[in-house]
Amino acid sequence: MASSLARNRAVWSMAAAPLALFAPPANGETGLDINGIDFDAGATEIQFETRILDTDAGNGLKLELQAEHGLGDRWTFGGEIEFDREPGQPLRADQVVARLKWHTPRRGNRVVAFGLRLGAGYDFQKRAAVVEAAPYVGWSNDDWSVVGRFDVRQLLRNQAEPKVGYRLRLTRALGSDIELGVESDGDVSVGADPKHRIGPFIDMPLGGESAPRLELGAFAGLTRDTPDMQYRVEIEFEF
Repeated sequence: MASSLARNRAVWSMAAAPLALFAPPANGETGLDINGIDFDAGATEIQFETRILDTDAGNGLKLELQAEHGLGDRWTFGGEIEFDREPGQPLRADQVVARLKWHTPRRGNRVVAFGLRLGAGYDFQKRAAVVEAAPYVGWSNDDWSVVGRFDVRQLLRNQAEPKVGYRLRLTRALGSDIELGVESDGDVSVGADPKHRIGPFIDMPLGGESAPRLELGAFAGLTRDTPDMQYRVEIEFEF
């Protein structure tokens, strides 16, 4: 019953979000970057992300801490550490990864952008080294942007199969530096139990121009083995 109610709430949320995307800009103050690809040379970005997974067995939790630094107008270097908690289990380290990313430089209201992220690290739960690659492609035009990304992750141990996923974001700038969008992510090929989810998100500043940004999202599971709902809270600092 609770699972059904959660899915119904998600359906109404996702039905309303696309309507808000077509709302007129506030005060004409718009314009947005191609999220995940654009990066300022010399800037440092720190991001905290919390995801709560609502499942039939209870609530799971995932925590991520990411840091990224712009080495120039085309390269960034950074890393990420992840923790997770299964329902009824203690919080534990999941993986740590160092990453290098190449991306096209920022060019005003550029229409198309590309990026490629490469990483290497260690999976604590599988007790194996891991490598990853993630190509990006993005489109932006004034108040709109679309970003797609594929994630390929490979454990470096015998008979380990690669895990391939995707993430797709549609974003609209609503003015006053507020962004609203719809995001979908999931598995492209991962055995017999693929996971897919979709839902709305809102991204907003927590103050003036140099203040951190807050992103809130709620995503409904689309397949049997996906958690009914996933709630995301993300805070991003750039300096």
